[in-house]
Amino acid sequence: MSELILSNFAVREPILRDELRAVLKIKNDHSFSQHVSVLLNVGLIKLFQNGIYYIPENDSRFSKLEPSLMDVIEKKYCADYKGFRTGSALLNQYKFTSQVSSNYEILSSNVSNNSRNVKVFDGKASVSSSKLPLNKHNYYYVVFAELIKNIEYSDYDEEENLVLLRKIFSDFKLNKRKMLKILEYYKGNRLRHMHILFGKV
Repeated sequence: MSELILSNFAVREPILRDELRAVLKIKNDHSFSQHVSVLLNVGLIKLFQNGIYYIPENDSRFSKLEPSLMDVIEKKYCADYKGFRTGSALLNQYKFTSQVSSNYEILSSNVSNNSRNVKVFDGKASVSSSKLPLNKHNYYYVVFAELIKNIEYSDYDEEENLVLLRKIFSDFKLNKRKMLKILEYYKGNRLRHMHILFGKV
C-alpha cells in the first residue's frame, strides 16, 4: 500500500480524499476510512485539513513542512479549468496593477452553486461559486468578465485600461457575441459598469 501511495503522489503534494480512494481502489466507505487511519497512524500521510492529505518529508528537519496553500487551492478549486484567483490578484496577473494581494479570492465551479465568499483554510482564502459552470470552452471568457468586474483595482485610467483590455480580448481570441452571452450572467445595477465598459472595449 505504501508503494502505491508513493508511486502516485509526490512529497508535500496535496492529495484529495477522492484521489486517495481512487488509488487505493476501495469503494466501501468504512474500509476506506480504516485504511486512511492506518496510513495516518504509521505516518505515511498527514492530514492537511479535512479531506486533504499529503506525504511528509522524510528528513525530520523538514517534517513539519506542509503543502503550499496555493498548491492546495489549485488542486481543490482550480484544476482542469474549474476555477481561478480573482479580485486584485487577477488584475495583478494581467498587469493592471503592481499591488499583490495577500488574500486568496477564488472563483470556482468546485463548490455549491450558492457559495459566496465562503472562508476556507482558517480564513486565509475565500471561495465563491462561478456564475456558470467553468470549463475549457468558457474559462477565458469568465476570466475576462472578472477583469472587467474588478477593474477598480487597476492602477490606470479608463483609456489605459481599455488598451490593455482590448489586447487581452485579442490575445484570448474571444468572440464578441459569446462574450455578451457570458455577461448576461452578471446582472443588476451593481454590475452595470461591466456592460458599459465592455461596450467601449
